[in-house]
Amino acid sequence: MKGVYCDGADNNFGSSYCVIKSYDEHKVTKTKKMQHHYSSIVMEYLALIEGLKQACPILKVVYSDCLRVVSEINSNRLPGYSMKYHDLWCNARCIIKQKPYVIVKWIPREQNLAGIYLENNLMAKKQEIYKIITIKK
Repeated sequence: MKGVYCDGADNNFGSSYCVIKSYDEHKVTKTKKMQHHYSSIVMEYLALIEGLKQACPILKVVYSDCLRVVSEINSNRLPGYSMKYHDLWCNARCIIKQKPYVIVKWIPREQNLAGIYLENNLMAKKQEIYKIITIKK
């Protein structure tokens, strides 16, 4: 599917996010690894904000597999339990106001190209550190 895919993560190896712009067969990937650990929700918001910045009229759909962030961003009010993410929410909503053509949609994890990319990088890192080998039959 054509669009902008975004995902954020925090694990034992650090916090990072990935944004993939997908134009039919062509894909452009941007990743960022943070110096400090941040919560998964913060990383999801940072990924979404970067995805919104990358969106354009021909790539107007921004996909995320984080239902909570997608629901919050598509709402006119931030729920009380998420107030600590208010600045991130406001930043994202401001970008959406500047780009009224943008649609933020939830997709399942297995369809999120950015999530798959981060997962593959995590597995490669684990294999490198823990000396895991793959045996092919």
